[in-house]
Order: sequence, then C-alpha cells, then structure tokens
Amino acid sequence: MCENCLSKNALTNQQANPEAEIFTRFDIPDSVTENEAYRKRRPKLWELELDLHCSIIGTCVPLTKLRKIYEKVSGSGSDHLSDYQLHNLFVSSAERAQVGIKMLHKYLEKTYAGAVARSKNLKSEGELEGFWDDCVKNGEIAAGYWSVMTHQSVTSALGNKVFGAVHMFSHLAGRKLQAETARSKTSRKEVLELKTILARKESDILELQKKLSVKEVMQSELRLQLRNEQQKNGDYSEQLQTLSSNSVLTKANKQIKRLEKELHNYRNQDDNESEGVCKKERFVVDSQPLSIDETSQPPIPDTTTMERCTEADNDLCGHCVLYVGGQSGNQSNFREIVETRNGTFLYHDGGREDSRQRLTTMLGRADAVICPVSCVSHSATHKIKKICTRKEKKMIWIKSPSLAAFNAALHEVKQEQPVVVSQ
Repeated sequence: MCENCLSKNALTNQQANPEAEIFTRFDIPDSVTENEAYRKRRPKLWELELDLHCSIIGTCVPLTKLRKIYEKVSGSGSDHLSDYQLHNLFVSSAERAQVGIKMLHKYLEKTYAGAVARSKNLKSEGELEGFWDDCVKNGEIAAGYWSVMTHQSVTSALGNKVFGAVHMFSHLAGRKLQAETARSKTSRKEVLELKTILARKESDILELQKKLSVKEVMQSELRLQLRNEQQKNGDYSEQLQTLSSNSVLTKANKQIKRLEKELHNYRNQDDNESEGVCKKERFVVDSQPLSIDETSQPPIPDTTTMERCTEADNDLCGHCVLYVGGQSGNQSNFREIVETRNGTFLYHDGGREDSRQRLTTMLGRADAVICPVSCVSHSATHKIKKICTRKEKKMIWIKSPSLAAFNAALHEVKQEQPVVVSQ
C-alpha cells in the first residue's frame, strides 16, 4: 500500500515528496465537490476521492506507462526511482490537474474506452454491479474498475464493494506470485535435472552413432570382399566350363592320378627321413626361448638334400618356407603342399596368439617368407621387412590367403633374387 493510503496529510505536503514538483508547472483548477453537477458527468482522475488514486493507478496503469509519462514531463530518466517510488509519486500528485496527471487520465480514457462505452447507458446499481461481475469473469478487472468507479450511477455501497474486491485481488495476486515463484524454483530444478539426463542421452546417442559407423564400414568391407569372391567364383566357373567342354579335363584327371601315385610311392620310400626332419624342425621352433638374437644366421642347408634336388619347378629343394598371417585353418593344406614339394613348412599367425619373439626365431630359420597383405598386422609386417632385408631373406607378398595365391608364390621361392614381391 502506498503512502497516500496510509496518510492523506502526507500527500498534500510537497516537502515530503520533492519529485512531485515536476507536476506543478501549470495552473491547478479548483477542487470539485460532490454536487449535482458532478453527478451529471463522469469525473476526472483528480476529481475522485483520494483513497481511490492508489488502487486505480496501481490496477489500471502499468509501470512502464508511468515511467514514460514521468520521463516525458521531467525530461530526464526514471532509473533512479524504484517501482514503489514511481507509483507513490503519481498517487500523491493525482489530486491536482497537473500536466502529468492529465496525460495519465488521457491514457485511462483511451485504453478503457470500450468498457466505458458498454457501461454508459447503465442506470441502476444492479445493472452496474452486473457489469462489474461480467468484467471479473472475463478477466477485464482494470477496465471494469475504471468504468465503474468513474460512472455517474455508482453508489457508495457498490463503490465500497468494488474497491474491496480489487483490494483483495492484490492480496491474492501476491500469494499467487509467491506460489508461482516456488513452483518456478521447483521447475528450474526439474529442468536442470532433465537437461543433465538429456546430455547423458545425447552422449550415449553419439557413442552409438560412432559404433554404428564402424559397423557400416565393416559391412562395406565385407560386401566388397564378397563381391570379389563372387567374381573369382565366376571366373572359376568359366574355367571349369571350358575344361569340361574338351578333353583337357580328362587329361588333367589322368595326370592327377599319376602324380598321386608317384607321390604315394615317394612318401613310402622317404617316410622315415621326411617325417624325422619335419618333427625335428617343429620341435626346434616350438622350444626356442623368448630372448633370441635376431642377428643369428639361418641353419646351413643339408648338402645331401641339395644334391638330390631336381630342376623341376615344383621341387623346393629342401627350402624352409615361413607363412605369416592369414587363416590358421589353411596351414594344414599349405604344409601338405610344401612337404609334397620337398620343402619344410613353418607357420606363425602374425602375433594374434603366437608370440612375436617366436616370429623372430622363425624368420631366422626360414629361407623364404610368404605373407598375405590383407591378413597381417603392421607391426609384424615391419619386423618381417626389417629382418628379411638385413639377412637377405626372400619376402613374397600375396594378395589373399588362398591356395592359388600360395601355389603361385611357391614358384618364386627358388628364384635367385633375395627379395621378391609377388602381385
């Protein structure tokens, strides 16, 4: 409640409120008393009872409008005045028709002209009271309050009722503001918690998106490999159809049977010697200690074996072949092929399960190293290149861990060049 509501005498004392001096530049009309002429027209703001100024200005005029009027009349800013000080200034000045109060009255008449027009023809107290009730139901409290309190037919009883209702509305608004503030505090806390949860969810989504991207890349690579294998299978099918269409297949079958027979006889003759050499070499490789000098020289080949070596392309002449990487399931097939061609076969998975120190040992024993480029790690590749280059070992790189690629690489094992790269 402003100072005008607390003390009427304080409102008439300008020394108590120096800011009111800005409204005293114009002539002040005589006071208007409640007489018959007053009841023939709607009163002005400064003609109303002093007790009404506080509630009318506080209910019907927003603070932003009060500041604009003050700044226009005073020619200076209003930031130095609090909301209460500004309200109290206008209330204490409203009893006189000063320039600022006239501007305020003009604003009220213009803003609530519609409500004033609807209540203009109301004559009885009951009609005016019904008009007020409708305004309250429709949320037009400010418009209804200004229209009723300035109406010619308002009675003392109705005026007190409307004034009391507006007074209680201010208390209700205060309690509502307090409740809204408490709810707002709770809502802000809930929003903060929801934001925290949302941030975690977004982080989880980003992580899932990264995993999904990795899966998509892997799927693309697998699809590419599948297409390549399908293309190879198509090529093999065309070759098979070509072979089936002539007598080449028949000749090849006869040659295979002949070679199988010769192989069987050869194995029976050298069974003890070949089996003993292979077992001895496997035992030596598997039993080597972890700390082995990479500078150790490969074993001196058996001269008796070299003397028995033939000049046939498929004879490895006792060479030791190390196969690194690829699929471990193929090593039994690769071993059979190498041993069939008078060679020794060693296998290392490239470091997935086998010891990398064991790879160094095997590289020291091998005469040639065969690696599939798509199935060996970078660290194993680097070690193979380093040791083979220093010890002039033969390196043969193949594109895939297939039997066809391995067979093609075996033809290069006996070449004179120390390092060979196979496409």
